[in-house]
Amino acid sequence: MVAVSLKNIDGKELTGVKVGEVDIGIKIDGNDNWEALDYTQTAVKVTPRPITIIADDQRKVYGELDPEFTFAYGAGSLQLVFGDKITLDRGDKGENVGVYDIDQYLLEDGNGGKNYAVTLVKGELTITKRSITIVADDQHKTYGESDPNFSYQVVGGLVGSDSVTLNRSDKGENVGEYAIDDYDLTGAENYDVTFVEGTLTITRRSITIVADDQHKTYGESDPNFSYQVVGGLVGSDSVTLNRSDKGE
Repeated sequence: MVAVSLKNIDGKELTGVKVGEVDIGIKIDGNDNWEALDYTQTAVKVTPRPITIIADDQRKVYGELDPEFTFAYGAGSLQLVFGDKITLDRGDKGENVGVYDIDQYLLEDGNGGKNYAVTLVKGELTITKRSITIVADDQHKTYGESDPNFSYQVVGGLVGSDSVTLNRSDKGENVGEYAIDDYDLTGAENYDVTFVEGTLTITRRSITIVADDQHKTYGESDPNFSYQVVGGLVGSDSVTLNRSDKGE
């Protein structure tokens, strides 16, 4: 048996050789039948290593970071060598609910990815709706006031700049209780919402009506009884004064 060793032209072992033409040295140890051959230079063409990778399908909830994209080698495929790495990604960086292709890769092989001929079988990232519960806070106001800002609590958390605006479908302004039962949610298509209504209670307005003193001459009709209101009337509300003792 004859021992043959391959080294590069500098006499170092051949490991991690890049694609292209490489000058190597061939050494043959002699025996009784073969004359020894010291290193002789020759050119060898290194071709890309074919590999097939199949991206695993992945899922995440709206608002979460992308998971690590994993993969498997195709049946019978060669694999990465020499510690080379491949990282998968998606070209469409959309974050709304939907399905996105895992269709890109970054190959780290010290040669700009030229050492491999990669066949990528793309996978899918599915972004699902985020489940949240919006709880409207109960509110109070006095008759005649504008509605307060309807505050709320969110269980499950909103994402980014998404926000909620609450309202009430019954716009009544008289004293009573009204349901805070309506909401507008930016990015609503990305959420699965449970809404817990609140209550707006309108309470009575405290006012003081002060009747002005009046005079008339015997035989005349009563004047219009004027007044002052402390606390203020609302809208078109008005007061009419009279006297219970009709003596003339």
